[in-house]
Amino acid sequence: MNQELVIRIMPSVHGEGVTSPVQWMVRGQASDDETTIRQGCITDLQVWAEQVQNEAPEQWPEQVTVLLPGTLAGLHRLPVTSAQKKHLKQALPYLIEESLIGNVEEQHIVGLSETGRDSVLVGHLPVAAMQELIDTLAESGISPVSVVSENGLWHTDDQTIMLLFEQGMVTIASHEKPAQTVDREALPFLLGQYLHHDLIDQSTAVQVDDDKGTSEPENMITTIKVLSERSESETDIAQMTALAGEGGKIEYQGINGGSVLSALASLLSEQRRARALVEFRSGAFKCPRKAGKRWRQWRPVAWVAGVWVALEFVFYLGQGFWFQHQAAHYYDQNYALYKEINSGDRSVVDVRNRFNSLLKRAGTAKTDNGFLQVLNTLSRVSAQAGAKGVEPKSLDFNESGDGVTLNVAAASFEAVNRYLEALRDAGLKATMETANQEGNTVVARLSMRSS
Repeated sequence: MNQELVIRIMPSVHGEGVTSPVQWMVRGQASDDETTIRQGCITDLQVWAEQVQNEAPEQWPEQVTVLLPGTLAGLHRLPVTSAQKKHLKQALPYLIEESLIGNVEEQHIVGLSETGRDSVLVGHLPVAAMQELIDTLAESGISPVSVVSENGLWHTDDQTIMLLFEQGMVTIASHEKPAQTVDREALPFLLGQYLHHDLIDQSTAVQVDDDKGTSEPENMITTIKVLSERSESETDIAQMTALAGEGGKIEYQGINGGSVLSALASLLSEQRRARALVEFRSGAFKCPRKAGKRWRQWRPVAWVAGVWVALEFVFYLGQGFWFQHQAAHYYDQNYALYKEINSGDRSVVDVRNRFNSLLKRAGTAKTDNGFLQVLNTLSRVSAQAGAKGVEPKSLDFNESGDGVTLNVAAASFEAVNRYLEALRDAGLKATMETANQEGNTVVARLSMRSS
């Protein structure tokens, strides 16, 4: 099961900083199992985080959630129109501007449309404080995936106001107004505001229902539920009883899980399932998408494989360019050879096909044109005794036929005539084309072909 680290920055009268009190716990994300709750300051949290990451990095939680106190993150419920809901992100600064002290541009503002209500929950905190929080946690390798206001988790029914006493501070929440955290000395004033606000809303409901015979509000505030990790003093009890009036009662209730952090972790799971969290890790502070633990384990292998694939790609790409260059070189050579053999062909596009066609024609051409027979007979006659005194000088042949022209040199015309008669006797059609006396030598040109 995935683990979740829940960090709670506790409200403090001394403000938030490195020495502000912090609680944290690691729990199953989908359960409310009892776990060890640690408490200290920010420095203690950083030391613990570094120790866990060094000793057992595989046990470091995937989900990290930070709960902000009401003294740091403000929360308001504001009415909105349907048009404002459609463009809520742009409308938020204008909706909250009147409720803020200071420049609205210096605030990180987030909103959540409430189901079934014409209202929106608006959370805000200084941009500088949000950035400082993220940077401080990042120093020890803590990267919050979710940052929410703990006051957005508290909720009550229509007839109850909740009070949480802790660290000299008090958190107050009702059904109509979101929770606020103030100094304990401001409780009488703030509790009166909450009671007065709810009574006004209930009186309005009574006036609407007067025509139906309703004379008293159905949802009067009847209970003030007090949550605390210790018993309150008699002075605090008397003060709350006086503020509640005769019709109200004070109800002391133990905190779910025995600690505020356990109760908040349980409420966090509920509202996360209901998608009702006012999430500060959005907008400019949106958490970058983080890879899962299993993927991070295989990331080195994937990196090596990626480098290998890249090198293979570069190798084959280079090989392709080299083969392309070689092909162009061989094409030029073959083209030059083809033009040398068949210079009359001027429309060469595919040298390979032209060469194949040329070789095919040469292979299927007739080889019985008589040339070889003439050459064989000529060779046989020249070796006989009748050819003595005759010396062949050059031989020409007709490519398209079987005619052969032989240039000879002889000692006399009689020797030429004897050689000519020997060729005829061998079956050739032999004639003397020319004969000249050049000194003591007769030069003759003989033409012959097969009979």
